Amino acid sequence: MMWPILTKGQSGNLVIAMQADLVVQYEKLPAMFQTVTLWRQIILSVVLNWIIGPFVSVSAHCELVAYGRLC
Repeated sequence: MMWPILTKGQSGNLVIAMQADLVVQYEKLPAMFQTVTLWRQIILSVVLNWIIGPFVSVSAHCELVAYGRLC
């Protein structure tokens, strides 16, 4: 799991995440996943990372090989 470096603790001051007494509000998750905006962001992220990203990576590699700039 990823933790943010800085978060706001109960007192409102910025503290290191590991020292903050954070509470995850799991009861709000169903309401969040019913919003269209969240689903658009998830779909965009999947398309960019799993479909477009590999093609960009392979095409950049092929360009470097074609011009002899790859070690």
